[in-house]
Amino acid sequence: MRQHARTPPPSPRSRAARAAQLSVAPRVCAVCARARRGCCECRHVERQLSGAWLSQQALKELPVARALFPAYSLRQRMVHLLHNLQYFMAFEVIEPRWHELEPQVLRASSVDEVIARHNDFLDACLKETMLRDAALLKMLARLLTICVIFADFTAVVMTSVDAVLAAAELSHQNVRDDSPRAPGASKPAMPQGKRRRMHIAVRRAAPARARPPACARVVASRRPGWRARERADAASRRLRGRPTAAARAPLRRRQVASTHIRAILAEKDYINSVLRFEENFTSNLTELIAKLQLHSKDGVLANLVARLDCSGHFGTSPL
Repeated sequence: MRQHARTPPPSPRSRAARAAQLSVAPRVCAVCARARRGCCECRHVERQLSGAWLSQQALKELPVARALFPAYSLRQRMVHLLHNLQYFMAFEVIEPRWHELEPQVLRASSVDEVIARHNDFLDACLKETMLRDAALLKMLARLLTICVIFADFTAVVMTSVDAVLAAAELSHQNVRDDSPRAPGASKPAMPQGKRRRMHIAVRRAAPARARPPACARVVASRRPGWRARERADAASRRLRGRPTAAARAPLRRRQVASTHIRAILAEKDYINSVLRFEENFTSNLTELIAKLQLHSKDGVLANLVARLDCSGHFGTSPL
């Protein structure tokens, strides 16, 4: 008689894989992907704004802070919004819900109960992170779009500013160049070491002089060589304390670059663009906070409202 081979019992690893296939359903994957996409999109926009901030650090040594203050202020408000959104999603919604899910899974007696508790966890996360409300999602999408467009606008403006800085650096190299000068061109700057050596040589060429008493100053001033000594003292006074051309070159380059950059930042197109960005961002943020107030009476969204309007500027009372 032919005997059939007996099927071996499933191993613990295969049982765990089977349970994972049951729990990780297509709906679960879609919900997790939506939550991950929301967090990653906020992080991506924050990096765009951080890149805009990094590109403007080349101007920190120039006296143009007053012209850049509106853009600085608006970018900081955008970063404040993104930081609070990420903190709220990660530490006030997902992490507390996860800590509630862990003991429930450990106490579960079947796979169906584990799946049910996990679905409750996903539903709570979607509800409290505003990923289920279409109106809130639309408002958040508008705000993130404004932030991205503003970061791109800042990059375009900094391209013109970088061209001005590069031109100023090129002019500095031309000043240090030893090539023949054109007729009417200014004389190249004398190195500081050569200037000091000339000063020492002038002092040594003049004969030594002892300061005469008060009663003999008129007679001593007429001794031989007094004119050479006077000329040497005058030359020494002119050289002492005067900055060299090499020392004045960076200051002159900063002044020229600051003038050109102020002209770029004072254009009406730039000013009007920044004002439009600020107006759109403020109006959409006000609308979002007003919408969140309607949903925050019986949920954790009240914490987000308090963070976004910590000063009460939008009419909410901080906690």
